[in-house]
Amino acid sequence: MNMVSTITSKGQVTIPSNIRKKINIKSGDKLFFDVRKIDNQLTITPIKLSPLKQIKGILPKPKGNFKPEEVSWI
Repeated sequence: MNMVSTITSKGQVTIPSNIRKKINIKSGDKLFFDVRKIDNQLTITPIKLSPLKQIKGILPKPKGNFKPEEVSWI
């Protein structure tokens, strides 16, 4: 699939929607940029987080300091 996009004056580029759908990326996702030294070819790869990293921050931090022996698991 070949597409053309223009770089804005701020250095931003829009990834066409059909490409975003094909590689399953959405707003807020992170991308890895790699430029080959030999020919300056640019590769862009979506960064897929592990399931644990995806849920990081869902629960609020507990208030106060707890020692492991003070926490009871049900």
